[in-house]
Formats: sequence, C-alpha cells, structure tokens
Amino acid sequence: MNQNAESTQRAGAATPLMRLLRQGGMYTLSNLAVKVAGLVLLGFFLNPAFLAQADYGRFQLLEVMAQLLILVGGMGMAAGLLKFLHDDSYADEKEALPFTALAGAVICGLAMA
Repeated sequence: MNQNAESTQRAGAATPLMRLLRQGGMYTLSNLAVKVAGLVLLGFFLNPAFLAQADYGRFQLLEVMAQLLILVGGMGMAAGLLKFLHDDSYADEKEALPFTALAGAVICGLAMA
C-alpha cells in the first residue's frame, strides 16, 4: 500500500511538470514564430522597390504610435481581468467582471478621444 501512495504522488508531481513543459514549449514556439515572421518581412522592408526610405520612416512612426496607444489604452486591463477571473475570492462577481473591464476600456477610450 505504501508503494501505491508513492506512485500516486509521483504521478501527481509529473502532471504539473508536464503542464509546465507543454505551456513553456508553446510560449517558445510562439516567440520563435514572431522572429521568423520578422525575418521573412525583412526582405520586404529592405527592398526599395516596395518601400522607400521615407515610407519606412512613416511606417515605423505609425507602428510606435500604435504600440504606445495600445499600452496606454489597455491600462493593464487584460492582466487585471485574468487575475480577478481566476481569484476564488471574487467568485460572486465573475459574471460582471468582463463587462466592467469593457466598460472601463470604453470610457477611457472616449476620454482620450
């Protein structure tokens, strides 16, 4: 009976490890896919027939502005929403959390516009 308890304990310990490896692997693959996409697009960006140097500067300016607006506009609501949705102490408010986050984002977006 002692061996059964040990094997059950080992099986329970293997499950979080496998989950960690699987999720870490997916995260690694997604980061790798972003880098590969950047390398593929490098030929497009560096070819003057497709994009002139002045156009490249405008494109970069638009990209930086979009990233800043996403950072400021989001205000970390996605992270906060995930935190509160998975926190058991807020179980009775889980129905209202997505709407509250959406309403807050809309109000902040209208205030910035």
